[in-house]
Amino acid sequence: MRRGGRLATYSAQGVFRRALKEAGFALHRVPGVGKREWTVGIALKFPPG
Repeated sequence: MRRGGRLATYSAQGVFRRALKEAGFALHRVPGVGKREWTVGIALKFPPG
């Protein structure tokens, strides 16, 4: 069932990026590296300090 897994993953990433866009955050997409997208998003949403 790779189709279902891939679809779920892409959907999750899409929703995550969409939420960041609505929040006003710019998320840089790195081709082939999905985990980095989440790391960048979290870093922007929760800045140190």
